[in-house]
Amino acid sequence: MMRRSAFVLGASLFGCGARGEPAKEQAPWTTTASPSRASLASTTSPLARVTASAAGSASAGPSAEPVPEPKERRPAGGFATLPNFDLFEPVCGLAVFDPDGTRPRFGCRSQPPFDRPGELPDGSVYVVDDVYDVCSADQTFRGAFKRAGAEEAIVGVDLCNPDGGQIANGAQPGFAMLLERHGGEWRYADMIADIDLWHCDSVAQADGRSLLVCESGFAAPPDGGVHFWYVVDFAEAPGKRVKRVATYYDAAFDIWCEPSPSMSPFLEYGITKASTVDHRLVDFDKDGVMDLEIVVDRAHVAPTPSLDKRVAAACKGKERAPSESLLPRGQRFTLQLRGNARSFEPTKASAKLLAAWSAEAPEFWMGAMVTN
Repeated sequence: MMRRSAFVLGASLFGCGARGEPAKEQAPWTTTASPSRASLASTTSPLARVTASAAGSASAGPSAEPVPEPKERRPAGGFATLPNFDLFEPVCGLAVFDPDGTRPRFGCRSQPPFDRPGELPDGSVYVVDDVYDVCSADQTFRGAFKRAGAEEAIVGVDLCNPDGGQIANGAQPGFAMLLERHGGEWRYADMIADIDLWHCDSVAQADGRSLLVCESGFAAPPDGGVHFWYVVDFAEAPGKRVKRVATYYDAAFDIWCEPSPSMSPFLEYGITKASTVDHRLVDFDKDGVMDLEIVVDRAHVAPTPSLDKRVAAACKGKERAPSESLLPRGQRFTLQLRGNARSFEPTKASAKLLAAWSAEAPEFWMGAMVTN
């Protein structure tokens, strides 16, 4: 059987995106590049994109250099009809990226905590020519998240340049920003660095607050990849606000036949294809608390001498070969996670299934970057 180490490639990959600056709060993973991000190459599946780690950037403080003046300023009122204008306008200095006049990327001209000259609202919008010079919203959730009865909003902000610097690469994640409404005006309250909120649901809790439950994933072909589900809770202490609740491995990439199939390190663990088909929030145990069900299609073939022979046959005369052609017919599974006051926990049956899947996957990919 072919034996390789998946760790070296993965470790070097995750290291390449770090900015080398102190983090406000590090989420326990990195995620794939946003499909809506302007000027980036288009891709298909979120799990098909290479990702990189990125530490959250701390503001340089009030004495730092001001935000550079743009070539053009416009009155803020002209953008009042854009989504989330009411959230951004009282909180930060505004910017827009809209090179073709049809798809404006609108938001803050810098990252929180908005304490440098030029970062605070000034009644104008900077027109920028770099998409990363605007911190725009991907998703917005309104409700009470940190304190019951509060009027709050969580803004999932797309990747943008840190204060006084530039991003390392376009595969880094953005951040989640918490805003609170006081006296009829929105104010910045908190943030979680290095997290994207593209596929999330707001889940009401008995204490009057809401949590976010989200799905994401990352991959580094031909090394490996994962899907994961996580909960975001701003009421928790820093470092505990993001919690993974389910993880499953997915690596059914093309086999690199030349110079050798050994260049495809995922084959050390066989071949696994897993995809999320659907999810639903439902009280399946009838206790009055919303639970989570995740529907997964999965196929796996174990690493054996027989698989090595099949790989060699599939690669004959080819530079690359699709590994999916070597998989058995997939099965459909439903993972059940019971809701509680702070998170979701797999039922015994689902925990057993996830453990069995984890045993068929590299430890690095199942636990990479987990800090909580």
